[in-house]
Amino acid sequence: MKIGIQLYSVLNEFKHDPSGVLAALAGMGYQGIEFAFSFGDLTPERLRDELHAIKLFPVSFYSSYPLEAISDPGHELYRRAVDLGMKHITVGSGSYVGAGWEETIEKISTVARLAREHGLTLNYHNHTEEFRLVGEKPALQILAERTDPGLVKIELDTHFALKAGQDPLEWMARFAGRMPLLHIKDISQADKAVIEVGAGALNLDGVWRKAAVCGVEWAIVEFHGI
Repeated sequence: MKIGIQLYSVLNEFKHDPSGVLAALAGMGYQGIEFAFSFGDLTPERLRDELHAIKLFPVSFYSSYPLEAISDPGHELYRRAVDLGMKHITVGSGSYVGAGWEETIEKISTVARLAREHGLTLNYHNHTEEFRLVGEKPALQILAERTDPGLVKIELDTHFALKAGQDPLEWMARFAGRMPLLHIKDISQADKAVIEVGAGALNLDGVWRKAAVCGVEWAIVEFHGI
């Protein structure tokens, strides 16, 4: 299992000094990064070369594009991801849990098939909304049941699971073998805000142990608002 970092953690810094931030993260010992919303301002060639030079692997791209947009096989996301040698892309659509969840699941499956055609694997990243019941089941469970495990993987976010009153270890066990990426994010016991990993309520030791037996390939640290 390798350790990466979600660039949302340092998004503002990355916008102002992408090369410096990437070098600093590599220097801290991170082995990979998950882009957030943007590949930054470096040219594709320079970004690829710099990542290679500092041995920082481009793990995934967390997309804020509408699902309808990336249902286009010619969308630039696929080209940029493939050019970088990326293996994963990630989406999250929790805002649709209250209305249109079944249609959203169908769109996610469509994007997953397109991703596969480009040699990429689609991961679904949860927020708190996906733990709400749709009928008698949590929305995240319904998504997992109604999508092909070979096409749609789950990128569980430990913070949002805890914030929703759930046990991340239980959900990790449910998605064993279907969870190549895991978001390691802690939560404050006082106000449920994001807090430095290891300083909050997250059972970090339990998460590491569970990840080791659940097929997690990348543990991706994330923090923001600290």
